[in-house]
Amino acid sequence: MIGFYLARIDVLSVYDQTTGKLLFEVPLLDDRFSLWYIHSIQLTPSYENFMVKNGKMILYETVYETVGVGLPSINEGSFYMKDGKMVMKLHREFKEILLRIYPKPDNSIVVRGKKFRLMNYAGSEDLIRLSIHKGYNPLYLIWQKVRS
Repeated sequence: MIGFYLARIDVLSVYDQTTGKLLFEVPLLDDRFSLWYIHSIQLTPSYENFMVKNGKMILYETVYETVGVGLPSINEGSFYMKDGKMVMKLHREFKEILLRIYPKPDNSIVVRGKKFRLMNYAGSEDLIRLSIHKGYNPLYLIWQKVRS
């Protein structure tokens, strides 16, 4: 039981790349998150789905409602239709991700169904950095608070 409380989990950290300031963190209890945005030309939602393994973010799937200008058209991995959406399976590893924030695409991070709109944390055209680190299980942190 103690091992569960002391278990370290992956945490997604979002920083302002210019200042180095931590903007927010999200514990990844299932080691997965998505980058969500509205495609600037097609104006349809797009997901880039990631899993975390050994401190790296692995882009394993992209999901689009339509294909067209600026969307993948070359099959890098497997490509199929699911629930009326185009799904491309792939494998790209990242130690960190740099992302420029703009209001129109509504850049967001989605973790366990909860959407974190990046414009709520950074200004338009700010450059942010996503990275992974190990943190304590949130239950352990609550237990520490209660104990003190």
